[in-house]
Amino acid sequence: MLIAQGIDAVLLGEYQQGGVGELMPCDFASVNVPDNQYVQAELILNEYRNKETNYQPTDSNFNGLFLLILVVLALFLSLSIFSKLFFSP
Repeated sequence: MLIAQGIDAVLLGEYQQGGVGELMPCDFASVNVPDNQYVQAELILNEYRNKETNYQPTDSNFNGLFLLILVVLALFLSLSIFSKLFFSP
């Protein structure tokens, strides 16, 4: 994202997460930019963060309803299997 905006950004440590469990926990990845482009990079990142925090899903009720239907179907299926196993002649 920064490179696309003309910032000479360098990503360091992106592959160190593969050593989790063998290395001490710390911040692995970092982005370095030249001192003369720091302010411009900070503005770009703040603009991106503001866009991300203002995200609101448009149809969140649909997900809840879908989950409720799946749970009810799973309960119905498990009860019908249980009744056939233990209460059928």
